[in-house]
Amino acid sequence: MSRPIDLMPAVCRDALNRRRMIRRWTLVYLLSATTLFGTHWFLSLANRSMADRRDALALKMKITWSRNEVVNRLLAEISEVEAMVTRYNRLAWPVRATEAIDAIASVTPPSVTLSELSITPREEKPASRSSSKEKTRKSAEPEAPEAPRPIMVIEMEGVANDDAAVASLVSGLDGHALFSRVTVDFTRAKPLEGREVRNFRVTCEVDLSLRYQFVSADAAPNPGGTP
Repeated sequence: MSRPIDLMPAVCRDALNRRRMIRRWTLVYLLSATTLFGTHWFLSLANRSMADRRDALALKMKITWSRNEVVNRLLAEISEVEAMVTRYNRLAWPVRATEAIDAIASVTPPSVTLSELSITPREEKPASRSSSKEKTRKSAEPEAPEAPRPIMVIEMEGVANDDAAVASLVSGLDGHALFSRVTVDFTRAKPLEGREVRNFRVTCEVDLSLRYQFVSADAAPNPGGTP
């Protein structure tokens, strides 16, 4: 078998080898540049995706924060409303002032004229029912304090023809189921249009811790004894 004979001059062979090496290195450089560009492009896409995710999370956090602020504000408003309702329930009167005035007018004799009428809500602290010995005996077991009793204090002043008319007013108030603790603060003589009348002041209370049912005059009497 014959061997091939290379008749190419050495100068041409070296030139071809240099050209081949240049092409090879050029291809390596192109592949490296393509790889670097692709890696940079992929990292840019990943960075942009992470930035978009970060912006989305920031927006979501902002929305959640604003919702939490709204919820906290609504909770605060609800607490204020609940406090107002609780305060109203504590201060709400089961007896309106007009109903108390109507009850007073129903028992006022014709010979009595009221000149002043004041209605004041108060809270009466319960009196201690236990003696000092019982307190000493039960000192190891303290009792819960009783809630104050709400009352409506009604003070009225006026003039009457005589003491009998004042007594009739006091008797009517004392006999009415709405009023309690009817007391006469004072009664004294007073000249009026050339004649002597009795000037008086009467105080009574309405227990607001109870519930009342008002009925008309022609209705059947309430068996519970409420006014």
